[in-house]
Amino acid sequence: MPSREAQVRMIANRMMKGPKRGRYAVGSTETERKLFCQIHEPMINELILILPRSNCAMGAAIMKCALRFGKNKAFAFAERVRSGMFEGKSDPAYLLWMYLQKKSKPKNRLEKTIDTYRKTVTCCRAACEGRTLKELRNRPEDNHQDIFEWDENWQVPENKRYKSGE
Repeated sequence: MPSREAQVRMIANRMMKGPKRGRYAVGSTETERKLFCQIHEPMINELILILPRSNCAMGAAIMKCALRFGKNKAFAFAERVRSGMFEGKSDPAYLLWMYLQKKSKPKNRLEKTIDTYRKTVTCCRAACEGRTLKELRNRPEDNHQDIFEWDENWQVPENKRYKSGE
């Protein structure tokens, strides 16, 4: 298991990249990545405490949902996945948990990370919006799906920022 500091860096890096490939987010500098990590470190550390054991992709998707839909909704979703407290077979937390449990065909680590990110985005977004899902499937339109795209300064776009009372 990586150290807490390494987990924070990996989650922050995946938050910046989203479902894209590459070592770092396109257009980011080392200084920007360090600053981004420092800004989000307190909340990532909170999430790590309730996150089920998984790769950084799950933490990154939940963090972006927390920034978009509010920490309480996104962290409650993570807690439900970890604790197994589901509200039926159409509960997005249950569907993600089932996806994480199943033994899939061997994929390279990068493909598994990107697939986990996409599935977590789908499930966490549905949970934060109060929706259920019939199933979790692979669709071509999910290949570029993300909660939001960062603005040019690695900030949450104004129209995607969580506002209290939403």
